[in-house]
Amino acid sequence: MDLLVVTGGLEAIEVAGRKNPVLALLDAEMGDVSGYEAARAIKHADESCRIVLLLGGRVTARQMRMVSECGCDEVLITPTAPDPLYDVVATQLKLPRRASQRHPVDLAVRGQIGQRAVRGRITNLSVDGARLLLNERIDEVGSLWMEVHPEGEPPLAVEGRVVWAKRREQGSAVGASFDGVAPQTRRQLARLARWDVIQGAERTRVVLRAGLSEQNRLGDIIPDLFGKIDFDMSQVTYMDSMGVADWVEFLDRVPIRDYEFHSCSVAFALQASLVEEVLGGGVVVSFFAPYACQACDHREERLLQTAAVLTSGGRRPPVFSCSRCDGSLVLADLPERYFAFLRTTRVA
Repeated sequence: MDLLVVTGGLEAIEVAGRKNPVLALLDAEMGDVSGYEAARAIKHADESCRIVLLLGGRVTARQMRMVSECGCDEVLITPTAPDPLYDVVATQLKLPRRASQRHPVDLAVRGQIGQRAVRGRITNLSVDGARLLLNERIDEVGSLWMEVHPEGEPPLAVEGRVVWAKRREQGSAVGASFDGVAPQTRRQLARLARWDVIQGAERTRVVLRAGLSEQNRLGDIIPDLFGKIDFDMSQVTYMDSMGVADWVEFLDRVPIRDYEFHSCSVAFALQASLVEEVLGGGVVVSFFAPYACQACDHREERLLQTAAVLTSGGRRPPVFSCSRCDGSLVLADLPERYFAFLRTTRVA
């Protein structure tokens, strides 16, 4: 990926016209031509260019109106840490985010004719089984051996029973069930499938995956938590009532008081709006929100910065340009309902 650096809005427009970048990061308050004007001009010349507008820490209602009018695709509040910047860029370019870890895996199928190695990948992993996409077609129902290689850790070997196999155009989709897994292996599977703890120099990043229910055993993470914590909630797909209660209890038990929530999923944000204790004493830095186009009804989720929503004029959701047409992409919910959790949070 090539990086082009410019010194002002006029140069940004000129370089974008020559180089056709896929993404532009624009300071909203550039000296010659503002980022709002530059964004409007670049979008007019090339609608496919994704534009992230950088705003200072104090955002006004007037600025949010200008954001809506300029056609940018995302807003990022500065100064910001590397992880939120990476997440915004990855989201706009549809690249894997840092929360979306993919561990190398060795696979083998064991059937009536013996064992043979196969190529493929795991698309869904849990403590009870896995869904895999294999690069070859298989019909037999036997066992599946896999060895996962987490970075910097010993490999994890587990054997599963193939419970279904469905042919695809190029290979097979396979479902495997894990039976009789040793307790230690089960704990390792739970960590890989449901969470990851990444120790950083200044903060610890905790990535939670799949749904939050009473079966998550969140207490197993507590020994690894200390210092300042960033919870990445982007992969939380659902929270049932028992999961909410378990999560609230978990926050009460953790020996930390300085923690933030990043990239909160829609499922997590909805629960946080219903149950105040879901956020504990943490700060919501960013969250996903459901958006819909007023013209073509295209729907997608947008990553919003809390500081950009908590403007002096109230909780006004930004309006973006639709990626499918020229229509306006607006919040697909009532702001006072979806943003209810912001009543108790503060700007980090």
